Amino acid sequence: MNFIIENLKDLFTLPILFLFIFIGVFLLLVDVPLLKRKKYDREALMAKLLGYAYIAGSIAVYFMFQII
Repeated sequence: MNFIIENLKDLFTLPILFLFIFIGVFLLLVDVPLLKRKKYDREALMAKLLGYAYIAGSIAVYFMFQII
């Protein structure tokens, strides 16, 4: 189990963190307005929640791996 955690810790670096944050910001700034314009309100809400989850989750996982 410790081997798996160490490999994940080595993979989740700062560039990967920025990639996940970029994906979340892209969802919030591009996909959500596009979905709202097409009257897909439920999908826009899900994209907004997913965007926030990408941002908050990636930051949390990064700091969790830094602590371990």
